Amino acid sequence: MIDSSYTLLLVDDDEDDYFLAQDYLSEMSGKYQLEWVSTYDEALPKLVSNKFDLYLVDFRLGKKTGLNLLEEAISGGCTKPIIMLTGKGDQEIDLKSMRAGAVDYLVKGEINAHTLERAVRYALENSENRHTILEQQERYQMLFSHSIDPIFLADQNLQLLEANSSFARLTGVADDKLDGNSLRDIFANEEEYQDFVKLLSERKAVNNFPVSIIKTDGTEAPCTISMAELNYRKQSISGYQGLIHDISELRKAEADIRLAEKLSLTGKMARMIAHEVRNPLTNINLSLEQLKEELEEKHEDDLVMYTDIIKRNSHRINDLITELLKSAKPSELDLQPLDPNELVESTLEFCDDRLKLLEVEVVKDLNKPEGQVRFDMEKMRIALINIVTNAIEAMEGVDTPQLKVETFNGESSFCIAISDNGHGMKKEEVEKLFDPFYTGKNSGMGLGMTSTQNIVQSHHAKIDVNSTPGQGTRFIISLPQRAR
Repeated sequence: MIDSSYTLLLVDDDEDDYFLAQDYLSEMSGKYQLEWVSTYDEALPKLVSNKFDLYLVDFRLGKKTGLNLLEEAISGGCTKPIIMLTGKGDQEIDLKSMRAGAVDYLVKGEINAHTLERAVRYALENSENRHTILEQQERYQMLFSHSIDPIFLADQNLQLLEANSSFARLTGVADDKLDGNSLRDIFANEEEYQDFVKLLSERKAVNNFPVSIIKTDGTEAPCTISMAELNYRKQSISGYQGLIHDISELRKAEADIRLAEKLSLTGKMARMIAHEVRNPLTNINLSLEQLKEELEEKHEDDLVMYTDIIKRNSHRINDLITELLKSAKPSELDLQPLDPNELVESTLEFCDDRLKLLEVEVVKDLNKPEGQVRFDMEKMRIALINIVTNAIEAMEGVDTPQLKVETFNGESSFCIAISDNGHGMKKEEVEKLFDPFYTGKNSGMGLGMTSTQNIVQSHHAKIDVNSTPGQGTRFIISLPQRAR
């Protein structure tokens, strides 16, 4: 501090006090430059500007006092230290000045070089320390506020006290609505919560505990939660700090990898079956043709009937292999910038007869894409037809069947949602929905949804399924969308 140069402003209506202050500063160690203003109106903008390192303000400034100036300057944004100069015996004024924000006060009749130096040095050092502390607070506040991961504070009873904006985005609970909410309220599963609390009490800190977080809209998100005790100077616990990491995208990525591996395996299996089964099938069919000619000449009707049965079933096996190869083979696409709403309309038109036959009410809520959506019209129509057909079949026996089709803009994607109020599916059924040869129907080969997923994947799009038994199913296809 001694080697630094500081600028000071004296606010005093007496010029003699300015010259006296200059004399004192010249006797002090350190480099100080003193400027002087004599009126309230001159002083205020200089205090608010924060251009000086320290302000010396006389209490008596005419109609308005130095205390008025102090209060107005601080409310106007003055952050630099202010020392109030008062008359002898004005203790009440001194106390008011300190409460209003002055760092110190000096009695004018008792000022000398020593007392002034002590007050100035203390005020400047205190200001520098305070500035450092404020910078650190702002830095930590920014880390807290702008963290991508949700961060929160809780008291000893795990009642939520404070949370950042990421916490609000994940859970739906804003910071100003935390009052009355506890940590238990964001856990979807009671057993998980009890295990977590037990572990926290034993270890004092828990890292990356897997948990399902419940949102205010009722949906759940897979997350990990880390939490640790907060205590002051190793004394008794004062609360907890926690961090939540949303792993929804990680789970989706893992699911995509598993899907890619499954499709790869399906493709290998399909090619192996085609190779191993079609060759003997060809020999069987050739032999049957030869045998059938001989049997027809001998008019052996029963034998001819049996050869026809064998031939029909061998053709069915061949068709099955063909369908399997189609479902596992990556689709060759003709990508064009098209209107997804036209895709929806053409799909519904294709399924119109079946919809009318079952008396299904069709509800449409179609919105225009904000960007450009590129897709293969024919391939995507096949995918949507498979979904709509499944929805129609799922609503058989429902009193008032309803099919709802929505299109809307997502984050960098355009979404097509198809919902029915049919019988719905269990969680394990949804997980197997896209598996080859899996079907809940009495007829069918179970390759339609596998083919649908293959088409969607080839568009670098996503397909999500939400289903509740007894309530219905909702498919959402998210197509990539580019800015126009």
